[in-house]
Amino acid sequence: MQGMIRLCRGWVLVAAAALLALADAKAADATAQTGQAARSADAKAVDAPAPAVAGNATAAPIMTPAPVAVAPVGDTAVAKAAQLVQQDAVAAVQRKRPELVVAELLSFYRENAPDLLAEWERRCAQQPDSAESYLALLAEHYASIVKIKDEDPDEYERLLWQQRQESKVRSVSRAIQNLSRPGEDGSLGAEAARLMRLQEEKMRLRQLLEEGFDNAQQRQMVEINRLENEVRDLRRLVSERAANRQLILEQRFMVLTGEEWPQLPAEEREAGRMSAPADRPLQ
Repeated sequence: MQGMIRLCRGWVLVAAAALLALADAKAADATAQTGQAARSADAKAVDAPAPAVAGNATAAPIMTPAPVAVAPVGDTAVAKAAQLVQQDAVAAVQRKRPELVVAELLSFYRENAPDLLAEWERRCAQQPDSAESYLALLAEHYASIVKIKDEDPDEYERLLWQQRQESKVRSVSRAIQNLSRPGEDGSLGAEAARLMRLQEEKMRLRQLLEEGFDNAQQRQMVEINRLENEVRDLRRLVSERAANRQLILEQRFMVLTGEEWPQLPAEEREAGRMSAPADRPLQ
């Protein structure tokens, strides 16, 4: 039964990680589309023709504005607002799950799934309405992993490896999606470099998926062998109990009543017949 519980719990964790990955992928795709639209608008503005000049007057050159110095993110109003959203989300999770230390939760994801933590920070800045619910989902997933740390250290280490592996898979898949789009620089050199890196990322993702699949297969075989051993032990126990049925019943009756097992009339006659000496004449 413990093996079945571990196997079911593994599938629950995989489903939870898939939900996190789906939310992350949707947000990343929306950000990429917004960035692409902004770049297109900038390109149109740069390519706009210069105004016509009458006579022999020299047209004033189109001056590209100097880049504006951007203040550090921590000093901007947006960053401060995002920080307040983070504090509110952390406080809400702490109220709902007082047994969790949120600092340890954030450290866990920073080490094992940094892309999920980055997605939460992005939501705090761009989608504050979903920041609290997303952190609550992270907290639930974290709690389901940490609670087995003392019960099954080996399973805990395997889950940590799985978290890191899935984080790498998500990061590489996003890189492949970004590299699949033609770059702004249409030169042959830039295009060749993009295609080369795209192929490298595809091979890396292939390797990660193969490693994850082989690890899952190995874990399932271990679980199957464990369950088969449990079933074998149960079958042996059932056979032993069946062979000792009468003795088990008599002992149980004695414990409950202090009396001997009562015999049915037919059983008493059979017992007497078996114990009586043969009375047949000798020939």
